[in-house]
Amino acid sequence: MTRRTIKFRFWCEAGKAFVQDYNYNGLVEELFDQRDYILTPSQFTGMYDCDGKEIYEGDIVEVLHNSKRGTVAFKFGSFCVYYDDPSTLSFAFMHSLPEVKIVGNKFERV
Repeated sequence: MTRRTIKFRFWCEAGKAFVQDYNYNGLVEELFDQRDYILTPSQFTGMYDCDGKEIYEGDIVEVLHNSKRGTVAFKFGSFCVYYDDPSTLSFAFMHSLPEVKIVGNKFERV
């Protein structure tokens, strides 16, 4: 079994951009305690889209085999895609999807 790289990117709401080259030296669980109102962490899923881009929590992806869009989130101990269309299943596990393409992220809505 291969282990995925655990890494994060951070959204700065004040600057409306992702912080580049941020070195975080604290405990991982402290990233998600909601006390930091400046930076919002997004964890790398360990997966890549069809163009080779890293997929992070909060990314909006299009599932290529059915053209449905959804947002990537960590739930039920796994990364999932929560679909935007309420007429479909509410979510799918990332590892079960054949191919996805990143079309945006929840911070910079498309």
